[in-house]
Amino acid sequence: MASYFSRVAVCAALLSATALVAPAQAQYTVSNSNGGDGYLTTASSPYTWMLVGANNDADSNIVTASAVSGGTQNVTFNYSYQTFDEDGSSYDPAGYFVNSNFFQLTSCCTYATQTGTFTLSLNAGDTYGFYVNSTDGCCGPGAISFAQSGVPEPASWALMLGGFGAIGGAMRSRRKTAVSFG
Repeated sequence: MASYFSRVAVCAALLSATALVAPAQAQYTVSNSNGGDGYLTTASSPYTWMLVGANNDADSNIVTASAVSGGTQNVTFNYSYQTFDEDGSSYDPAGYFVNSNFFQLTSCCTYATQTGTFTLSLNAGDTYGFYVNSTDGCCGPGAISFAQSGVPEPASWALMLGGFGAIGGAMRSRRKTAVSFG
């Protein structure tokens, strides 16, 4: 019986460790404000997304990828922006938004990759996400890749603490074996 509880404790600990490494994946909804062809794709892993701006002559198209916060939380993102516009980043600025407040992350007039990290303080029900504003709608889109940092959510903490409790319970109930030298 003690062996069974030990196995359960090890499984709980492994699940806890997995929860700490993998943040909850947000469900993003994509929209184009002016008939553009912008889109969202999973870039290089299940937790990294790439939002690509419009490039179909839909001037002043804002493509957004939005999600709704499930609770009060701080969420940290890493981002990387690259323009494919022959006129540089000034025609495809990108950034993030919370509710209806937009914040530009990119700087003007460069072809260089722009990277950074920022943290959002969200309340339950806040709509947040990323955008690319394709002001010219031609000559190549801008693209922003973003990934949520590995900060565990409250449910992950609960799972981790439950795993530690199971390990402690299994260790406490383990029989002591006598060792004799002789």
